[in-house]
Amino acid sequence: MKIVERCFLAAVLVGGPLLSAMAAAGEISWAKKPVLRKQGDRTIVSFAVSARTDVEVAVTGNDGRKREYLLDADLPIIYSPSGTMLAGTDERPAAAPVRRGTDVCFVGKSSFADHLGNWAYNNGDFGGLPRLPRAGEAGPTTFPGILGLAGLNVDIRNQDGVTTEKQVAETIEQTPIVLFSTHGLGGGETTSSFGALVLTRPQAVKALDDDGMFTYEEICECDLRGCELAIHTACDTNVGPNQRGEAAWAVSRGFLVAGSCRVLATQWNAEDSASGEFSAELARRLVAQLEAQQNPDLGQLDYARAVHEAKLDLRRHAIYGETPVLWAPWVLIGSK
Repeated sequence: MKIVERCFLAAVLVGGPLLSAMAAAGEISWAKKPVLRKQGDRTIVSFAVSARTDVEVAVTGNDGRKREYLLDADLPIIYSPSGTMLAGTDERPAAAPVRRGTDVCFVGKSSFADHLGNWAYNNGDFGGLPRLPRAGEAGPTTFPGILGLAGLNVDIRNQDGVTTEKQVAETIEQTPIVLFSTHGLGGGETTSSFGALVLTRPQAVKALDDDGMFTYEEICECDLRGCELAIHTACDTNVGPNQRGEAAWAVSRGFLVAGSCRVLATQWNAEDSASGEFSAELARRLVAQLEAQQNPDLGQLDYARAVHEAKLDLRRHAIYGETPVLWAPWVLIGSK
């Protein structure tokens, strides 16, 4: 795995044999020697890294029959785009109380007008985005279904009439956990585009802020201080232009700027069925933590641990565990 020195990433690793695991990751060629410092119960690691690199796919062992990855170690990881963003998310005041009574918002199955087919986006053709077979599913074994059966109040928005940009923006401002199971458009490495989430285009577009493209800039304008976790199974939501000293300026950063405590974003294209399996397992892990609490509180969950365990389950899957391309696109970004 090649590591390039074009941006900075602070990885927060909680617990586990950190030094030995990182030292064993022989396929990582560090552009700069990692700098470690202790902060409470965690270790902060600063290193130069590619925006599309997930250190959990670093090979720590290979006996010719089976590879072991850094993910296999007991190292839940939280990433941050920079030291500045890390300090900013850590020092944020407590989230505002939720006013709506909705615990989870699920956004899926958005549609796109046919006449957008030739719209150029990010030096490419926007046309041809396929329907996502798993997107919008809300049965008992899916992310919203599992959380709903556990007693959480779930707002399911998987029909065209309720997934326009304005409707979604108003809903997520009041919700602790949101999941976007839609298409995502990564920002350009060499363009000014910071990416977007693809929602439903209204029949009559009256303003650019409700055209079906939930862009980085529009996400930044939302008030997400009540959001504990924003989840993207959309593709490329942590992909965008890079700046020295920072990681990608991408959709993921927009959620942090808007006030979300954490974002679970994608480093590359997320395969639809693998995303459905991963998000369902993540829901089970969150429910298990809630059931273990005396007074269930979404603000007191160990999201890093839940994400780590859900990725491990996908890694052990008979189909999706064959390649990191399927089990490793998601990175948790934000605060502990």
